[in-house]
Amino acid sequence: MRTLFLAALSAALIPFTANAHVTRDGQIVKPVGPGTFEVLWRGRSGPRDFWCAAGDYARYELGLSGNTRLFRTSPLPRRAGEAVRFSLSPEGAQPTGLALIGGGNSISVAHARLQCDRS
Repeated sequence: MRTLFLAALSAALIPFTANAHVTRDGQIVKPVGPGTFEVLWRGRSGPRDFWCAAGDYARYELGLSGNTRLFRTSPLPRRAGEAVRFSLSPEGAQPTGLALIGGGNSISVAHARLQCDRS
């Protein structure tokens, strides 16, 4: 049932989101330049939701390996209703917004996709 809903949602959004990717969780990701993309705001989206969508897009749309680094380039804090921009380049990297041991300003595609696991 959920798959059917997401497929219908995807079909309904196509006219508004040309070149966009809809994740399995219904997040919309759109490219904004070479190696740069943004995850659009979708209601109560937190840092894990944005990273999950970024990892999903990087893996399934861009075909990147799990070891590829992703960088958040949108400044913190994100205001309500704002998209979060990501890049494959460290230029302009901001803090991830995630609680990470050892800090850092990037995570791997595989780590981003782990943010989708809410078990």
